[in-house]
Amino acid sequence: MLSEECQCDAGIDNGRLTLRWANIHVSPLLSDLDRVAEAKIPLYEMQIRDSDLEELKKAFPPFINEHVERLTLDNTRIGQVYVGDIIRPMGNLRSLQLENETIQQLEASMFDTLPRLEELAVNSAHLVSVRENAFVKLNLSRLWLRHNHLTQVPGAVSKLPYLRELDLFGNRIEIVTDQEALVFQSNLKHLRRLVMNKMQCDCELGKGEFLSWIRRANISGVKCGEPPSLLGKDVTMLTTKQFCDAAARPTGAALVAIVTVLHATSYLVARAAS
Repeated sequence: MLSEECQCDAGIDNGRLTLRWANIHVSPLLSDLDRVAEAKIPLYEMQIRDSDLEELKKAFPPFINEHVERLTLDNTRIGQVYVGDIIRPMGNLRSLQLENETIQQLEASMFDTLPRLEELAVNSAHLVSVRENAFVKLNLSRLWLRHNHLTQVPGAVSKLPYLRELDLFGNRIEIVTDQEALVFQSNLKHLRRLVMNKMQCDCELGKGEFLSWIRRANISGVKCGEPPSLLGKDVTMLTTKQFCDAAARPTGAALVAIVTVLHATSYLVARAAS
């Protein structure tokens, strides 16, 4: 009998057991996992949401770690150090979803024992940086880093030659330099979707290597964040002239400033004449 907090598929679907918890604390969670391990039932997927795992200081039972292939931690209050401690023994993990946790930096030590990992999501995690060697032991096909505080495309993704989808929606990335673009196009031969929504759509982008690369490779998902006239536009659908014209056009704030200056000048001229 599992805890009341286990709002789960306690049955086995196609020989694969999936357990889902919400609003659970450390002690009942570990008790549930111990019961599953003692029963020798392979656990395929775990989802833990809106819970308090702040006091979790040890890994899950070895039998659980040997079999789990999919793990979701969503708003569990677990610390960054202990996330690594939990996932490191899960050598068969294929999908890892970390949502609404606090993980400010991704390091290689978090993932270097997960060679079978195919999908990784670290979303809404206050993520600021990704170490250059963070993914060197991985063979990801999909990587989601949505709604974080990144200011450039992490160089670490260039170490993922089989990556097909990279989602950076909701970060602060406005430009990709020509040098960065050359590195990415040399290493990311399988990339087909790159989601970015804050690009500075100006002449530099319109004439740059980044736009040339994503057009040649038929990569979708990159959209303008500025200027306002191009907000939300797919960059691959715009011409160089559109980029340059939009960048040259005064913004609403600039027009207000110009009008204000003209009014002030007219007023001073009128005062001087009188």
